[in-house]
Amino acid sequence: MTALTATIPADLNELARHWTKFILTELRRRGRVKFNAEDVLAHVMLKLCESNVVSKFHAGTREQSHPLTVSAVETAGMLGISLGDFLAFQVESEDSLAPVSFSGKPVEDGMGYTSPKARYMFCDVIALSASVAFPNQGVQVLPAHKEPTVSQWKAYLSQAVGNHSANYTRSYQRHESREHAPDHFAQFRSEEGMIFEDRLVDESAEATIEQAFNVAALLKRAPGLQTRKTTDDKCFFDLLRDGYTLREASKAVGLNKHELKVLTAHVGE
Repeated sequence: MTALTATIPADLNELARHWTKFILTELRRRGRVKFNAEDVLAHVMLKLCESNVVSKFHAGTREQSHPLTVSAVETAGMLGISLGDFLAFQVESEDSLAPVSFSGKPVEDGMGYTSPKARYMFCDVIALSASVAFPNQGVQVLPAHKEPTVSQWKAYLSQAVGNHSANYTRSYQRHESREHAPDHFAQFRSEEGMIFEDRLVDESAEATIEQAFNVAALLKRAPGLQTRKTTDDKCFFDLLRDGYTLREASKAVGLNKHELKVLTAHVGE
């Protein structure tokens, strides 16, 4: 790791050389490196390179960094006409642009329409250029875009690091963790695979369903688990005994949002 330099990287090599410490700091701040710091850092760096985060940042800032307002001279250049032609257009046309201040606020009393010192909204000039064909129109020149700041780059990189590290954390917890949900349906399985139908529903299986779900406690909060029934007069637990999954049984009896919430909380405990 090297010390952070206050410059925006031009490529991925500069990202790895100068911004690794910042990335690791972001991971620590987000609590992503409590137990496997090297793995998380390596994964995030790989994803940043795969997504070409530096090029995306520069491309995005070029597209979004136009000035809020432009002068009359810049407006004429954007329209591809001379300043005189633009000022004449301001006087003669009903589509003339309203002058604004540097902050984009309208100028009071409509003064300054033909002033060379007047300023106009960048987006209004773009819209005018697309809607009006000017005589003697030449090459249209956009004003130079504003250079991005280091603060903008830090915010962009921080967001990218947060997204990639969150994806890694979720994947680790789902696929690599040794902590798995209890198997409430072990009676349906054997070393050879699924048990035959004649053994799927028996007293032992029914007792396991009752015990695994703590039916009495569930029914106090969501009695619909027993009262809601299918056309075959089967409730939620009857369907589980028949081999339905939780999702299939819930859909078959039509559990409402409250009952689904209670069931989800119980299964997740």
